[in-house]
Amino acid sequence: TTIEVNGSAIEIFSGEITLQCGQDGSRENLCIISGGTDQFVLKSDVSHVKFIGLTMEDSTGISVTAGANSNSVATFVDCAWMRHTGKSAIQVKHMDPECDHSMSVRLQNCIFAENSM
Repeated sequence: TTIEVNGSAIEIFSGEITLQCGQDGSRENLCIISGGTDQFVLKSDVSHVKFIGLTMEDSTGISVTAGANSNSVATFVDCAWMRHTGKSAIQVKHMDPECDHSMSVRLQNCIFAENSM
């Protein structure tokens, strides 16, 4: 399954969310997020957000902006970032004026390939 990102990024602004590819969460199930300038923006309080088995490809800006508050954690398991040509595949960005540090991003068994940044 391929989801084309046209226009604005997919915004995630609440926690306890899991985006999983197929029943087993394997990248081999071919769940692809393709195109767009930016693909995902995490903001506000996104504690315990998980991306499992997704392939993000061909963004021209930033694939994932991790800009949620400092208590937030996003975990990427068995994900891939392919052929991005923008600023960054993942950008951890401090966007919380109430705090002096950024959210956490965890990567487990992820790959980055053929990116031109």
